[in-house]
Amino acid sequence: MSHELRTPLNSIIGFNQVLEMQIKESLNEKQRGFFNIIKNSGNHLLEMVNDILDLSKIDAGKIEIDLKPFDFGKMLERSTNIIKADALKKDLKILTDIPPDLGWINGDETRLKQIIFNLLSNAVKFTGVSKQIGIDACVEGDNFIVTVWDKGKGINENNLDAVFEPFVQEKSVKASSEKGTGLGLSISRKLIELHQGTITVSSKVGKGSRFTIHFPGRFHVEESPIEAFVLHQAETMSHSSKRVRILVTEDNKSNRELIKAYFDDCYHLEFAVSGEEAVTMAASKIYDLILMDIQLPEMDGTETMIQIRKTSKGYIPIIALTAFAMIGDKDKYLKAGFDDYISKPFNLPELNDKIIKYMNFSSK
Repeated sequence: MSHELRTPLNSIIGFNQVLEMQIKESLNEKQRGFFNIIKNSGNHLLEMVNDILDLSKIDAGKIEIDLKPFDFGKMLERSTNIIKADALKKDLKILTDIPPDLGWINGDETRLKQIIFNLLSNAVKFTGVSKQIGIDACVEGDNFIVTVWDKGKGINENNLDAVFEPFVQEKSVKASSEKGTGLGLSISRKLIELHQGTITVSSKVGKGSRFTIHFPGRFHVEESPIEAFVLHQAETMSHSSKRVRILVTEDNKSNRELIKAYFDDCYHLEFAVSGEEAVTMAASKIYDLILMDIQLPEMDGTETMIQIRKTSKGYIPIIALTAFAMIGDKDKYLKAGFDDYISKPFNLPELNDKIIKYMNFSSK
């Protein structure tokens, strides 16, 4: 179902990005309004699909938490960056109270980021113009206590028990212009419980809300271990990128046309419509990178990647492009042997950043 829902969304959102790049300047104000409605509606639909699929997988018990030690304080300090643009649009002031030595936690950093982002995003969404939102953190014994708060609309005290139930939004919120599935808080609570934590809420209508999370398992390290190695390629696009040869393995015609429309002027693209064809091409030609769809006819993308590793003349970076984008899927494909992963519907500039990451234009 994930694949069937995401594949048409990939074309809707992707070709919107292509058109935005090609014709936006030629549109009049009314046409630009129509254009933005298409873009915003596609992105909103994608958010709803993501929420429904995530909740389904959690409820089915198919989510795996990847526990690793990381600096919880630093993660919280960075957490406001992603909502700053939306907060700026509403002239919201973001306040933080996070001690510099908050400590480390053994947890799934991706899932914990998802929880904090959801709470901060809600704070922005349901807080009026020129008000305040914030995130506070402290330690109590071996527990982290994190509070995300806002000075927004607030929630009726009689409805507080229901806000973590799926598909529920408080009545005053539902009547507003803000849209959503009512799944974000339900998903967040389930992810918190998988970390043996708890979440509570207090709120008053017209005064704002406070969501407080308790996470166990704090520990302190004298010398911080390396959190992660991040590969960053600073080179910008140039005429030399046209010599980069990319094999795109994709059986969906719309997706092939989308990639061609956006990247054909930048890279030398060749296309395979099946896993078998991709294996043959990779064995007979030299490519700098392969973009690999997962759900291919006959031989799927993972098996195709494995066969290419066995038969190609040299090592080729392979990026999985897939509509399988539920919680845990990225880790699954990286463990299977792909060099990187991007979910459909993919953001075309983001995909280009990943391509640049694996290219060394200066050596071409």
